[in-house]
Amino acid sequence: MALTEIQIANMALARLGNTNALTGTTVSSIPTLGEDGFAIEGQQVVAFYSHCRERTLRDYPWVFASKLAELDLRVTDDGTLPWSGRWTYEYAYPSDALLIRAVRSPGEARDNPKPNPFEVTASTSDRVIRTDVPDGAIGEYTLNITTVGIYSDDPKFVSALAWLLAFEMAPGLGVRTRGPTVWNQNIAAKGKTQADAIGSARRCGSLRPRRPSQIPASESATAAAVAGPWRKPQRPQLKWSPKWVVVS
Repeated sequence: MALTEIQIANMALARLGNTNALTGTTVSSIPTLGEDGFAIEGQQVVAFYSHCRERTLRDYPWVFASKLAELDLRVTDDGTLPWSGRWTYEYAYPSDALLIRAVRSPGEARDNPKPNPFEVTASTSDRVIRTDVPDGAIGEYTLNITTVGIYSDDPKFVSALAWLLAFEMAPGLGVRTRGPTVWNQNIAAKGKTQADAIGSARRCGSLRPRRPSQIPASESATAAAVAGPWRKPQRPQLKWSPKWVVVS
């Protein structure tokens, strides 16, 4: 069942033990400071919601946010370019892409164990993709989904987003709620997001399994080309101190 942005935000607040539920349907509808009794909660949601949504989309190849599209060839290396000798082709970065996950040759299987290396970098005025895949390259990427009715229809994505939002809001809300106790609970929540919500999403088919070689190290680094088995994310190790939690 699709949820609203405020319902997801209230889920995150509930995971912090905060009972001050927000009203409305969208984050943009949250009252400004002084218009209700929940100013701090509203400020935290406004500050972190979009950031957490994009981070959750980036972290895993959610099927509902995946797209395949032919890339627009911009430049072919002629031996005189600053990047000559490193790459052969330069493609435009798709305007609707949040994260490029693979660059494929026409007709290439999506489960190719040796993905094509590529680099996302900056040109004079915008971002570009450089690779050795010839004209006709297909980009596989994650869309920047902002329509809540699309991403909230996946309960595993909603759970992961709510845990991350709770984790990010905990320090700011801890000043007024339960201080270190709230922060400590959400250190554990970060691990639960990775181990439970995403692991369950893989098993249920909400996202495709990936090899480490299919995950670009960053948007400015060349994608690794060495295949390997998928490994379950590890829970963070918690060490208790008298006043705080230290994560190693």
